[in-house]
Amino acid sequence: MEQFINYKHHFDGILLSILIEGSIAVKIHFQEYQIEKDDIILILPHLLVELTKSSRDAQIITIGLSIDFLSNFPILGNLISNNQMRWQPVLKLDSSNHSIFRDLILLSQDVFLQNNQKKDTLHYLVFALLSLLSENYSSLSQISTFKKNRKQEIIDQFYLLLSQQTYIERNVSFYADKLNLTPQYLTTLLKAETGKSILQWIDYYVIIQAKSLLRATDIPIKEISNQLNFNDISLFCRYFKRNTGFTPKTYRTNYTK
Repeated sequence: MEQFINYKHHFDGILLSILIEGSIAVKIHFQEYQIEKDDIILILPHLLVELTKSSRDAQIITIGLSIDFLSNFPILGNLISNNQMRWQPVLKLDSSNHSIFRDLILLSQDVFLQNNQKKDTLHYLVFALLSLLSENYSSLSQISTFKKNRKQEIIDQFYLLLSQQTYIERNVSFYADKLNLTPQYLTTLLKAETGKSILQWIDYYVIIQAKSLLRATDIPIKEISNQLNFNDISLFCRYFKRNTGFTPKTYRTNYTK
């Protein structure tokens, strides 16, 4: 762990970790946390992570979940805009849930290392891990005393709008108007606090939705284009390829089980 001290990183997916020995100090999106043995860390996309201190015996297991993986399970897309998880990335489970979580993550590691042919098994193990965490966050939200500043409140409101409106609205001004802000201020704030501009976040969410529909359904591409409010299928195909490097048809062929 010591080699990663003062190394800053952000990931275009979800990072899920458990500290199995020792302790570490880490900054997650500029907030400082002291992580102890058995603590769970769930880091949502594009949160800056910096390890600042580590005990010599620190050991951590981390699973990185790409957006392509998350698109296998459309329900997991909701995690990306979950404000409770975003602002409270460190979770302490009770003994019974912790035992289940630890067993699942160690089993996932074994499956990954021993037999990469068991892709479906690995997918469902990780799905179980995230479902367990979601249940625990749901109960945690009832007793949370976390206080957000004004910038964090704006970001939360933006994510909520984005999760509700990206199927029909991709205009930057729409989101700024809904938040009573100028487009310039909102995009500057988002860029500084999250690493993405407002337009980049809009594209990010639209592509997540498009990938989920392409991978998890048999809906014709033309219908997916309509659902995502593109005027015609050629416009959707150009948009998708510009953001992914693939046409929707090629993506569906290459990544569908």
